[in-house]
Amino acid sequence: MRQVIGGTLFIITGALVGAGSAMTLTEYLGTEPALAGSPWQSRDTSYQSAAHPYVIAHFLNEGRLPPAAGLWREYAATRSDDGAVLSIACVYTLSAKLPAHRWWSVAASSGGRGERPGNGVITSDSAVAESNGMVTLTVSREAVAGNWLKPPPTG
Repeated sequence: MRQVIGGTLFIITGALVGAGSAMTLTEYLGTEPALAGSPWQSRDTSYQSAAHPYVIAHFLNEGRLPPAAGLWREYAATRSDDGAVLSIACVYTLSAKLPAHRWWSVAASSGGRGERPGNGVITSDSAVAESNGMVTLTVSREAVAGNWLKPPPTG
């Protein structure tokens, strides 16, 4: 009886450690900083990446289809430039000079899991750029003039 209980505990512990390490690896492997010192992280979806299976599993764990390998990159941030956790109670401004010949989209979400963004998505087709080519996006609960994203109701 003692061997049965010990064997069962060994199997349960192994399964829990295995599942925990797999979830950790799918969240962190294949992720790299977009810029040094930036809170933005990027996922490499190319087949050449050693972390490719983990990146694909990341998307599947969130209930999303994985992107076509190597055709686009996802950038995500959970903290602001000063290191604070992002919150729907705050107003955030994103600014960048983006190439006109590349398609891109930005959405505010509270962690994937197949949820719809609060105010749709701003794309390169719908964003209004300034005369110098800069694109400024504002994420806030209250509507603002310009390129505005409403965050989800929670998160």
